[in-house]
Amino acid sequence: HDPHNNGVYAWISQGADEVQLSRMTRNGQYTDKLALTFVDGDGCEVRGCSESQVFSVFDFSTNYCNLRMLYCGSADGCRPVAHDFTHRQTMVRTSIGAGKDREKCIRT
Repeated sequence: HDPHNNGVYAWISQGADEVQLSRMTRNGQYTDKLALTFVDGDGCEVRGCSESQVFSVFDFSTNYCNLRMLYCGSADGCRPVAHDFTHRQTMVRTSIGAGKDREKCIRT
């Protein structure tokens, strides 16, 4: 369940250390593309990027939420689909006008 606008994720492709996904809003109006890169090290480090596929200046935290909902666990107020992850978010960089409000991620 993706509580951020009830979006639907789809698998596009994968490489040795990268996964490409898309996420479409429930109404089918918007599709974003996501890339996840897995980094070797102590534990599991994942770097992600989400990009709107239409012109968007203010995204109301949508691209941030696209990524966050993939690892958000019950400790964050989320309902995990298969696995309840624990995590530590170390850095968030957004483009101009993009938000990073985690509270917007669990609103439908």
